[in-house]
Amino acid sequence: MSAVLDAPVLLNCQPGSPELRLICDPADAPAREARATQLADPTGIMCAVAHAALEALRGARSVHQLVGLLSPDVFQSLSAQVRAQTTLDIAHGVRRSARARLASSGPTGTTASVAPVRRVPTRIIRARVTRVSAVAAEASVILQDGDRVRAAALRAEEFRGKWRICVLQIG
Repeated sequence: MSAVLDAPVLLNCQPGSPELRLICDPADAPAREARATQLADPTGIMCAVAHAALEALRGARSVHQLVGLLSPDVFQSLSAQVRAQTTLDIAHGVRRSARARLASSGPTGTTASVAPVRRVPTRIIRARVTRVSAVAAEASVILQDGDRVRAAALRAEEFRGKWRICVLQIG
């Protein structure tokens, strides 16, 4: 099985878009194959990203700590989810972080009254990682989030000699 796609796949294929980028350039195949042999086991990075993304959604971690590990599309989507969750938490009176308290402060600088939340650390219960090719891996990670159990699905691909998460779903 070839490690790269047989046909190039286009990104940014919106009508009227002047920029079309190739995901896998056939001329880059030998270099990508060579980098793939040097890739480490993706299990650790995939578990760490799932754990950190869930903590970002809970407000316990800055989403910007994941910027180098996520593709731009995934980072943008996760950032939007974190912003939406922060807005909902502020509206419902749940304290998330100092940044959220500052955002909810009144014009005189007094902080709105919000109830503190006890943070129960998240932990990974189980992870299953499968290498689907030499340059791609997929994982399902089960996480304990306080009294809830949540699942995350990830796909990592080789990017400049390192693993980068290009798909992230948290349920």
